[in-house]
Amino acid sequence: MWPVLLLFSIGVLISALGFISALFFLWKLRVPAVRRDGSISLVMPLTGASAGLPLLMNLIEEQSLKPRRLIVVVESEADPAFAAVSALARECSFAIEVVVAGLSSECAQKCLNIRAGLERLDERDDAVVLLDADIQPARDWLSNLASPVLAGEYDVVSGYRWQWLAAPGLGPLLMATVDRTIALLPRPPSAVMPWGGSVALSKKALSMADPASWLDKTVSDDCALGLRIHALGLTSLVRRVLLVKSPVAGSLTACWHFGRRQYQMIRIYRPGLWSFAFLLLSAKVAAWIALFSTLPATAAAWCLALMYLFAAAGLLVQSIVARRLDLDDLTRGPGWLLVMALLKPLADLFHLAIIAGSAGWRVVRWGHVTYSVASKFDVRVTGRKSWSGS
Repeated sequence: MWPVLLLFSIGVLISALGFISALFFLWKLRVPAVRRDGSISLVMPLTGASAGLPLLMNLIEEQSLKPRRLIVVVESEADPAFAAVSALARECSFAIEVVVAGLSSECAQKCLNIRAGLERLDERDDAVVLLDADIQPARDWLSNLASPVLAGEYDVVSGYRWQWLAAPGLGPLLMATVDRTIALLPRPPSAVMPWGGSVALSKKALSMADPASWLDKTVSDDCALGLRIHALGLTSLVRRVLLVKSPVAGSLTACWHFGRRQYQMIRIYRPGLWSFAFLLLSAKVAAWIALFSTLPATAAAWCLALMYLFAAAGLLVQSIVARRLDLDDLTRGPGWLLVMALLKPLADLFHLAIIAGSAGWRVVRWGHVTYSVASKFDVRVTGRKSWSGS
């Protein structure tokens, strides 16, 4: 009986800590007061057809801090992204440079694209911002991201994605439930990893990090940058207010593959963190199973009620954060919060399945390219689908 009660207690404790983390995030959430001007170049690696590209261009045009230019890097002129961004470049009010990086062989295609974009920087750039093409940034995104770098307070500043649902679906709903919890977790300085979807770098960071070596023979631009930051002693910040809208869609399988790839990167570059996440989710899923299998025992009923209570409370805090940062989507309102709370056991099982699936990290499939990973900095391209057949 005691092992079962211990498992119950662990499940309740983990649920409580998730709620407390969200509450702490909300308590510390502040709108930035300091805003700096400067000359910022944006570097965006791009591949494939991007339906959200026109909207992103409009959102960049509306930024309170105007970028000097946007450098968009594609792998080849055969990439559908080349024609798409070339057409949009003629319609935008800000300068857009389209760069062809060529095909990668010993690093991720995204890493090669970023490196080619960074090679276009010059002395007029006070800082550089790397961004993903699937984000939908708020009006003050660039100012909030770049100001600490322009002020000389930090060498590297990053945001984090907020999985935003435009349409219902089991996969996106579970993915949002999992990833929003991660977005609100505390990040001690020693554990900071930048998110490549929105990251600003100072001239000092670029000079010391040396993009040629930081992006060489690696499969993850942001994880490799995180290791480089710590090795060089650069100052970094994951800015709490910078939760960037990142639409999530697709089937349950597609969402699982996306999550698996994210955890493969953690398994490769931060194996200790991966092991901790696996143990934590394993304990929580085991607690859910034990609770449901021992009902209607009084202890199980009380613990189950507590876990659901903490889950609902955490989701409520998430909705308040979303409202404050103008990130509301179809999950706003008590009806959807109740649905997400009831799905919490399934979301935790989905999360565990993602982590377990990422244990196989030697082969990484990212878009139309397949990589063989021997170690953190030993990566080779082993397959590439042609655009006509991808």
